[in-house]
Amino acid sequence: MKTYASGEDHLTVELEPDMSLGVNLRVIRLGRALAERQVDGLVACYPTNASIQVRFDTDVVGPDEVARVVEEVAQVVDQEDSATLRARVVAIPVWFDDPVTRACQEEFSTSRHDPTVDDLTFCARVNGLSGKQEMIDRYAGAPWIVSAAGFYPGSFEGFQLVEPSRQLMTPKYLSPRLHTPERTVGQAGCFAGAYPYASAGGYQMLGRAAGPFYRPAGDLHDFRESPALLKAGDLMVFQQVDEAEFGALERQVDDASFRFRTAEVELPVGELLRDPARVAAQVRRSVE
Repeated sequence: MKTYASGEDHLTVELEPDMSLGVNLRVIRLGRALAERQVDGLVACYPTNASIQVRFDTDVVGPDEVARVVEEVAQVVDQEDSATLRARVVAIPVWFDDPVTRACQEEFSTSRHDPTVDDLTFCARVNGLSGKQEMIDRYAGAPWIVSAAGFYPGSFEGFQLVEPSRQLMTPKYLSPRLHTPERTVGQAGCFAGAYPYASAGGYQMLGRAAGPFYRPAGDLHDFRESPALLKAGDLMVFQQVDEAEFGALERQVDDASFRFRTAEVELPVGELLRDPARVAAQVRRSVE
């Protein structure tokens, strides 16, 4: 574990140099343990893929004391053999291979690795899969954990709950797009991600979510406590819907009756790392 100063009132704590599901679970548990400890002067913790940033009040506590407390709590977290992680599961309906993202792919064809095929076909090919539907089945077949949130408001990255040998891997676009449609769902590297609103980006575009990821107006049920749908440690289950289902859900968003299907689960951390397929199936069932 390494600690770095990040300005006068922040510390960045790197648990490991490499990113993985196991490391990220440690990061998320460390963030929650620090919050529960209620350290005087500790303002907030921001978990990311393999590190955590800690904000503190310099009038109350200094960086050396914060670093000491973080290391102490991290040792306790790492020694918990039967740890569980309470997580919210959110089912996200997605119209994969939709016309809006396909049109965007065509618009920025010179930024793509192979402009002769769409992003889903390209992702299937680089992962050794038979085609679009197998790529969709793999992407939606196991839940993802939000490993980091907040690159910009409402955005996130996530690891899939699968064995390392089944982890999907895709490169980003050769150069960023100037535009990505709102609610686009995609992948880059081993991470799932989404675009809460229209913006530049480089993730491979797989489809569009029917519901929003960011809603500052707070007029939908799932955004009454926060304008962002997801936070680090939440679980996402992508569910394939067709054009008619997508349209019906969008109309629910328009009339403010839309609600994501959610559940609360206890993730057995050790079992998840030993047998991710079994735990992933239990998570999926919680929102079916």
